[in-house]
Amino acid sequence: MKDMIFQEIPDDLDESFVNGALWGGMASTRNNMEMAESFEKASWIIMSKHTKIGLEAYEIVNPLLYLYRHTIELYFKAIINEHDPEVDVRTYSHNLQKLLRKVEEILTAYKVILPESAVKIVLEFYKIDSKSFSFRYGEDFKSGEFWVDFNLLNRNMDWLFDGLKKVYRLISSEKVKLNGKQRYS
Repeated sequence: MKDMIFQEIPDDLDESFVNGALWGGMASTRNNMEMAESFEKASWIIMSKHTKIGLEAYEIVNPLLYLYRHTIELYFKAIINEHDPEVDVRTYSHNLQKLLRKVEEILTAYKVILPESAVKIVLEFYKIDSKSFSFRYGEDFKSGEFWVDFNLLNRNMDWLFDGLKKVYRLISSEKVKLNGKQRYS
């Protein structure tokens, strides 16, 4: 029986194929920055298309919040590894608070402070979904009921992700200036 999902590459594959993608091997995404950008783009698609395809907001709120939360996690892990590739970011698991503190620690070496609003957004996600189970599995919900304004969410996340990309580029440019040698430890 032919594989149902992960199939052999078609012989006639070219750039005109838009209904599939190469995955694995040389096509694999191997760093957290590329993964973060991919998850961010997936969140844009869900945000921009849900009403056009007849989905109600309640049907997408958990996947959307998961994508945003996971994107934050991946940007933090990318920043940490850009600063020090030897750090095994898996040791932070999905703990946004620990990742945030590590990024803040790193940024002191660059004389950069995350804006209070950025910290607040991250800590709100951590407060509601500290173990990364709530949005993915519907487990470990915190008590209370909350309104999630999609327009405000989208604006805040766009702003946060833009800032985290700038932080990543700052660290990357500092490494280039230093000929790839780590100045900060």
